[in-house]
Amino acid sequence: GSLEKRTHEGGKPMNKVTKINHIGIVVPDIEKSLKFWQDILGIQLDYTENVPSMDLELAWLPVGKTRIELLKPTSEVGNEYHDFLSTCGPGVHHICFEVEDITEMVHRLKENHIHLKNDEPVELPGRKVVFLDPLDADGVIVELYELT
Repeated sequence: GSLEKRTHEGGKPMNKVTKINHIGIVVPDIEKSLKFWQDILGIQLDYTENVPSMDLELAWLPVGKTRIELLKPTSEVGNEYHDFLSTCGPGVHHICFEVEDITEMVHRLKENHIHLKNDEPVELPGRKVVFLDPLDADGVIVELYELT
């Protein structure tokens, strides 16, 4: 089988994935993790963020045009990140791709029977996000992200 470049039907340019926005890593202790990422590797912390709606504390570390996102669960009950930590231990949780138009992308995913964690993008400060089922993405949890 040959691999060929695929174009969208009708010659219309596809809604693009523009870059890897971030790689999400679940950790039990952000301060301890920063000793490795910041103090040893030298990746400087940009800022931390608390996201009560998702029971998460986040730390953002830019690397070129992408970022490392450290995610610390702040509750145990019903928190998928806590469950991930309990089951798998700390590690890569997801890869986030930035897209030009998340609404159009969600429509295309649904047309192609790709399962989404939420039916519609979730609005957070400065961004709209949606997560794909890893069973449809070669075992990878994919987050799509549109800057607003």
